[in-house]
Amino acid sequence: MTTTPTITPGQRVGNWEILSVDPSGKRVCCACVCGTVRILSVAALLDGTATPSCGCRPLTPAQRSELRAEQARAAADREAAE
Repeated sequence: MTTTPTITPGQRVGNWEILSVDPSGKRVCCACVCGTVRILSVAALLDGTATPSCGCRPLTPAQRSELRAEQARAAADREAAE
């Protein structure tokens, strides 16, 4: 049985805050810290291919470190599920 990492409203990924998840669970509505709202793919958020913000600001070293740790955890979870 495979376990899929989940994203829930209120969760933060980089500078994005998850506002809602579509019924299929494949896309999310996110708000950047600057207020920009975009629809992003859950897969892109989990594997790190989504941009960490809308482009309004670069990541701080602490955010970059946290993002890399999240990406490593997601990769480890995917490998464990296989």
